[in-house]
Amino acid sequence: MKYKILLTGSKKTIIDDLFTKSGSLFEYQSTSSRFEDIVSHLNSFRPNAFLYCLNHEAPESFLRMPELKKHPAAANTAFFAVGTRGECDTYTRTAPDVVNMVMETPITISAMEEKMKTYFLSLIKPAFVAPPLQMNAAAGSAVSNTNTPPVSGNAAPVPGAVSNPNPAPAAPAANTPVPPANTAKEPVPSKTAGAAQPQQAATPAAPAQPPKQQKAPAVPEDPNDALLQALTEHVGEAAKVIEAVENLPLLDEDGIDDSDDGTSRRKHILVVDDDSRMLKIIKRHLADKYDVATALNGRLALKFLETKKTDLILLDYEMPLENGPSILKKLKENPYTHDIPVIFLTGISDRQRIEKALVLKPQGYLLKPIDHIKLLSTISKLIG
Repeated sequence: MKYKILLTGSKKTIIDDLFTKSGSLFEYQSTSSRFEDIVSHLNSFRPNAFLYCLNHEAPESFLRMPELKKHPAAANTAFFAVGTRGECDTYTRTAPDVVNMVMETPITISAMEEKMKTYFLSLIKPAFVAPPLQMNAAAGSAVSNTNTPPVSGNAAPVPGAVSNPNPAPAAPAANTPVPPANTAKEPVPSKTAGAAQPQQAATPAAPAQPPKQQKAPAVPEDPNDALLQALTEHVGEAAKVIEAVENLPLLDEDGIDDSDDGTSRRKHILVVDDDSRMLKIIKRHLADKYDVATALNGRLALKFLETKKTDLILLDYEMPLENGPSILKKLKENPYTHDIPVIFLTGISDRQRIEKALVLKPQGYLLKPIDHIKLLSTISKLIG
């Protein structure tokens, strides 16, 4: 069985990765964020879940989500969201009681799919789960572990009970002496002339022990119970994997990774880009030579620099809300950050726009996709 997921939102990198890197358990379709388009896809695709991939969405786009949740086409559809903690909080505040599950970025595609799979498995509930069986120590028979009084007369056997053809004898009363197991007297050896053999006293046998309590086999009789048991174990393992992935030290809930805070002996670099994949690629290129912190936007970068130091800033030129030139201007105006070298990261290949960027006097610029050798060479010339 494949779970159908309908995707929308501005986080195109996640949407693209879901289509290209997903496992075999999910089938995806994408739609625009227009209400009519979503309803049309809900009717035609019949998804198990509607996943909103958040990336600086306008809060107004969430206002019709409660209406969409109540639409007949969404009657059997779960509502998920993936984004930063702030974006998810805005969604849930603007559209209360809509979202069934949120997933905070950064998060891998495999971790997202594990979370969604765990959610769907948690919806499977058994019709009835039989109480566990225990062995009655005195009678040697299987009984249900409930407070139901015993049924008199010819009661039907308990399902799953194990009959004992050789029931063990009842345990002796506390004040009743227990005879030795072997009542025959030991022969007394005869005395021979000149040497008297000492008579050995007969060793009494140990008293009979009451039969040990046994456990009934824990194999469910109902196939549905066996299926539930297997699913429960699977959900538990999946939860452990998800917890381990979520605890990886990538970006924190504010969208900034400050695990390397510039206090070590190596040179420190702050990378600012709204594309989390680009942040990870650059950090992987630089990790062997430098300490690297990353921020998903300029506001978070400025917040980072209020308490920590860096030797160089790699700054994305085009970003939503506040672009690279705007951030560079604020850095130049602040006496504490005025002298930090800045290199623009840009996909711009237009000469005029590059010249416009250079008027702001950055220490350099690099074109995307980033060339590994060029990146290290440019940084080395500036900070060693």
